[in-house]
Amino acid sequence: MAAVIVVETVSNEIGSDISIEYRYADGNYDKLLLLATELVGQKVDVVVTEGTPPTRAALQATKTVPIIMTVTGDPVASGLVRNLARPGGNLTGASFFLPNLPPNGFSYSRN
Repeated sequence: MAAVIVVETVSNEIGSDISIEYRYADGNYDKLLLLATELVGQKVDVVVTEGTPPTRAALQATKTVPIIMTVTGDPVASGLVRNLARPGGNLTGASFFLPNLPPNGFSYSRN
């Protein structure tokens, strides 16, 4: 399931409520750019994406609205960011990519 989730504040006052808008492509990745563009057009404060394809669509839809990615693979290899140390642009977040793992993965020692 590909999702684009948008958060927009209702008020700029501390402690105010927020509004959350959800958009799902229902497996139709061709709809992602349309959904992301629609949400960005609503003058949202931030976009939260789940997965690499929705993140790519959000990046195509805006260069100014902050995007928080979740549940992505390697953001460099997929072209979402230039590098992990300085990704640049309006994208931040987390991925499942762990570049500093030893070649044999996790290990433990016995005493």
